[in-house]
Amino acid sequence: MAVVESKLKTGSLKLGTAPGTEFGCQETNVRITPEHNESGDPTETLCGDVLTAATTVTWTLNGTAIQDWDAPGGVSIVQYSWAHDGETVPFTWKPNAGATTFTGNVTIRALELGGDVNTRITTDFAWPLAGKPTTVWGTSGVAATGATAGVPGTWTPSGATPPTSVANLIAGTPNAVVASPTTAWTTGQYVQTGTAGAPGQAHWDGTAWVTAPALLADDQASDDEPDDDGPGAGETTTYSTR
Repeated sequence: MAVVESKLKTGSLKLGTAPGTEFGCQETNVRITPEHNESGDPTETLCGDVLTAATTVTWTLNGTAIQDWDAPGGVSIVQYSWAHDGETVPFTWKPNAGATTFTGNVTIRALELGGDVNTRITTDFAWPLAGKPTTVWGTSGVAATGATAGVPGTWTPSGATPPTSVANLIAGTPNAVVASPTTAWTTGQYVQTGTAGAPGQAHWDGTAWVTAPALLADDQASDDEPDDDGPGAGETTTYSTR
């Protein structure tokens, strides 16, 4: 078997109720760490059988983030951690552009703020997870052939690799992706391509793949278009005479 190397790059880390807030651009290090804890001692019975010590597993979301407390618009992981200190919120972590995804619930703890003057400041975090995260493992070499609407939606077959960008999804590269349903997706529904964040989101408008999540405006486009060809149904035109 040839060596396989996985890297953290072009990934995503979202916190909060779906669709969540994206903080993937702040992390320089993200890890999910299981810790196995044994309690008690092995116990031997009369017949010679031995019961092993009890083992429990705790899971932690660890990482390092670039401090950003004065981020424009207030979208700051430091601010988020202070506002939600002690709260348990949903999280979604994609390590790279592949299909591997980890989801679950994490308890937020306020991040350290400050450090050396006039230098890039980072802070480490270790946030407890509410049990083992749910995992979708990527399947190398299997390109997605379908996409099911959701917030976000899912690629099919399960574990398939999505198109690397919206442009490739629209172009059918490496292959055409069939939308489910084939009717226009509803407000907020989208799929995430291999490009992280908003630039990598797309939805099906009933006839083609379109950049960004579905918007209510999609259903009202005909109402918003200028009436170059004259009045539409229910409209009147007033003419002045001299």
